[in-house]
Amino acid sequence: MPLKITVKGRASEKVLLEEYLTSKDNINLMEYLRAKNIPIASACFGDGVCQKCKITLNQNTVLSCQLMLSDLTNNDILIEVDYL
Repeated sequence: MPLKITVKGRASEKVLLEEYLTSKDNINLMEYLRAKNIPIASACFGDGVCQKCKITLNQNTVLSCQLMLSDLTNNDILIEVDYL
């Protein structure tokens, strides 16, 4: 079953992306979101040092640069970005 990803901005309350992932490329969540034109803050270019790329993933705070798409296992993923 394909994985459904929904990206929502907490500040705007808008749904910024809603799609089904049919394949889980070997990239991290930050790279995936940026490829979808969703701006993710980062001063360390994804090294996990600055911790500016924090997102809320199904009510858990994670660094988007350290979470691989292949690690996503739920059928429905809700990603919330505070500043969008």
